[in-house]
Amino acid sequence: MSLQRKLDGFASQKNFSIDQAKNDWVFILNADESLSDELQESIKQLDLNDDIEAYRIARRSYPESKWLAYDDIYPDCQIKLFNRQKVSFGMRKISEFPEVKGRLETIPGDIIHPTYENVADHYRKIVKYAKLEADWTKTRPRYRSAVKEFLVRYIKQSGSKKGWAGLINALLMAYYRLVVRQSINE
Repeated sequence: MSLQRKLDGFASQKNFSIDQAKNDWVFILNADESLSDELQESIKQLDLNDDIEAYRIARRSYPESKWLAYDDIYPDCQIKLFNRQKVSFGMRKISEFPEVKGRLETIPGDIIHPTYENVADHYRKIVKYAKLEADWTKTRPRYRSAVKEFLVRYIKQSGSKKGWAGLINALLMAYYRLVVRQSINE
């Protein structure tokens, strides 16, 4: 059976999908994500009858097919495997995070996530996600300035040691903060 629904927010979409599941245990995987061999083996070894309600999994993001390994990009743990009776997503439109009622553990292995293909693709995603974040941030002001974003990415998280990829990533993420702020002020 295939279900389709208009996207009205990522959390809303996930909650709808979870409600359609026939089993209590759900694994949410985005269309652009895949599982490492280690993660596949770890999942096969799980005992879903124990007292754990949800599992965190490290997500390894690859901007432009190059893993930059920033502190905020990896391990970027995501709650992807869980008992749907014990987990729900809030109503944020972006950066939704599940609320777990019960014990949470981490599984060895990674979700592989190619975030964007090139600078133009990254730019398009920045504009899209910044506007979504701005809608959310208007009601909950919490954002980092563009200058601070650049300094954190390029100096604190060693983007300067990643060559051009680190510089471009730091600049684009600083631009992301500018778009968020501009969208809030519109």
